[in-house]
Amino acid sequence: MNGHRSTARLGHRLRSSWRDGLCIHRRYLSLRSPSEYAHKRQTHFIRSVAFVTAVGSATLFYQWISADSEGYRKLRADAPPRGPSLDGSSQTSSSTSSSDASKPSTSSRGGGIMTSLQESIESMQSRKKDKEQTQTLPPEKAELVFEDTQKRAQGARTKEESRDQLSSQHLQVRKSWENPGAWVWGANDGKVASPEGRESMVRNPKWMAAFDGMLLRDLKLTRGFGAAINEEGDLLQWGLAFNDMEPDEEAPISKVKKNNNNVAPAPNLSPVKTLQGKNLSSLAISRDRIIALSSTGAVYSLSTSSTEQTQGPKPLETTWGIFPSRSPISYRTIHPSTLSWNERITSIASGLDHALLLTNRGRVFTAASASESFPSKGQLGIPGLTWFTLPKDQPFDTPHEVHGLSGFKIRAVAAGDQHSVALDKQGRVFAWGDNGRGQLGIGDTSRDAIFLDAPSLLPVSKLYAGTLHRPHVRAIYAGGNTTFLSIDAERVASPQDIPDDASNETVSAHFRGLGKITADVWACGHGIWGQLGNGRWTHVQSLPTKILPLSGLFEYDEAARRAVPIRVRDISVGANHCAATFDNVTMTDVAVPYSSSSASASQSSSASSALWSSSPSTTTTTTSSTSSSSPQQAQQQPQQQQQQPPKLDTNWGSDVLFFGNNEHFQLGTGKRNNVVVPTYIRPLDRTAEVTEGKRPRGEEHRFHATPWTKVRVGDRWVGFEQRVVCGRGVSAVYSGV
Repeated sequence: MNGHRSTARLGHRLRSSWRDGLCIHRRYLSLRSPSEYAHKRQTHFIRSVAFVTAVGSATLFYQWISADSEGYRKLRADAPPRGPSLDGSSQTSSSTSSSDASKPSTSSRGGGIMTSLQESIESMQSRKKDKEQTQTLPPEKAELVFEDTQKRAQGARTKEESRDQLSSQHLQVRKSWENPGAWVWGANDGKVASPEGRESMVRNPKWMAAFDGMLLRDLKLTRGFGAAINEEGDLLQWGLAFNDMEPDEEAPISKVKKNNNNVAPAPNLSPVKTLQGKNLSSLAISRDRIIALSSTGAVYSLSTSSTEQTQGPKPLETTWGIFPSRSPISYRTIHPSTLSWNERITSIASGLDHALLLTNRGRVFTAASASESFPSKGQLGIPGLTWFTLPKDQPFDTPHEVHGLSGFKIRAVAAGDQHSVALDKQGRVFAWGDNGRGQLGIGDTSRDAIFLDAPSLLPVSKLYAGTLHRPHVRAIYAGGNTTFLSIDAERVASPQDIPDDASNETVSAHFRGLGKITADVWACGHGIWGQLGNGRWTHVQSLPTKILPLSGLFEYDEAARRAVPIRVRDISVGANHCAATFDNVTMTDVAVPYSSSSASASQSSSASSALWSSSPSTTTTTTSSTSSSSPQQAQQQPQQQQQQPPKLDTNWGSDVLFFGNNEHFQLGTGKRNNVVVPTYIRPLDRTAEVTEGKRPRGEEHRFHATPWTKVRVGDRWVGFEQRVVCGRGVSAVYSGV
């Protein structure tokens, strides 16, 4: 009974559990959404499509690689194209691909795979067959591309154009030979730097159109007027001071015709010939007069004003020494009355109101050179001579001999604003005149030495005391309130400095370098604008100080096969700025033919290119390529020896450095800051650097002055060089003969 009850109880429990589970399952089925089934079917479809797409993409990629199609050859540049077959047909993969692409494809997954495998097998067989046919053909020769061809493709068609692009110095030398003339920059309030322009200052070197194609014997500039001597020896003048105009006016109001915009045009202030037929060779300018020296030794003094020249007293002149006539302009002659037979003036220099005259016998004469002021600071070198002590029966510009230099053979003279300097043949330097800024270089600026009215010897030997060097002054330069000395210092021996027990090595080391020359440049005077070039702003420099950037320089001379000192060839001293031209080794042997000096740059370049291509042996007559050449030495060389075939080299000239005051952009740097250390400037013709030199505008090169060279100008051969001149706030570079 109890067992039956337990069995019935267990069956009841099982039936209850099954009934509860069935209810739960029905409840679960009633809660499921119909969208879940659709989501499951959609997921299965996407997986199927992704599988088919992946298999198809892999098949196509394998076909693309195995068929070596055009796209793959473009991707791999080193894969050569298919060569032609033996029967002349092109066996390329593109034909195979196109034929394969034309075959029908199945839509099923299995059929697509089988088709792809079959196509791959056929492509491999075709590729093997093409390789066998290609190996039977000879290999093709690769085309070589040389660097010369690439350079020619950049625009260099001739050797001369290649030289221009290779060297800026060569281009500068060639342009100076093709187009002689003058570049001027600086203050233009007196219409000197740019007579046709209205700007008050010319910031960068500007070509002076009035001197286009002209060769000049000399050129001097100030802010108010300019003076030059052309190749024929005639005097040219221009500027507002010459036209009797003030710097703030451009023309007399009654003579100005305004244009439609009610603006007065710039007046014509081009250079005008004044003193003609005198065969002038050099000139100097004072405050208001021009001192000109002729080739015969005659010295002329004339006013800077055109009105005074036309209205002043005109001296008598003789034609052919027979027919007397009045001169068309007013001028004076300065002739020392004590000149001996066959003695004549060979060199002149002038300050603001005094002039120095040097004869071929080494005598020095001084005279007043200004109409409005008389020398009052001893610069004449005549003790006690003033305006009040001047004899009344003598003209104000009567020359007087400097007796303080008697017995010395003077070979060079220089003049500052109010001081004078002389150099004899032994290398001794004498100075006299104003010493307020220490420009005499005597080391004393006390009240008793504020100025000296007699020549005083400079203590040059003290500059090299204790250095085992013996100085010898080569040249002197002066201007404004500064003086410059170019000195050759020779290494000498001093046995007193050698100890008695010194070894042979010590003795040989002590005597090593004997006779070696070191070229130095010294300066004294006023340097507040940086015109001393010593790196310091100095009010007074009473003792000469060495200019380190211009001293102790050497270079290797290939002709002499040794190191030679780099000397200074010239220093042009203005009122407050200077320019130093080096006498470094130059090269002018690379010939450049010309057809005409007055041709434009493009015509000259094209003519030069045509001559080079047709006749490479055409040359120019040049001097020696070393720095020791001179116009006199070059004229003695036979023309047959100078004409040589052109060399595969480039020309270059002399280095030029500027320093000092830059208030009116007279240094040519394009900036207005003063420069206390000598610096280079950019090439003058900067347009040619870009158009013909093919150099970018930001590329920096330095200006080189062309040395004396004999070249063809038009239908004649002329020897000339580029010279640098610094005036009062103005600078210029001109072609000088």
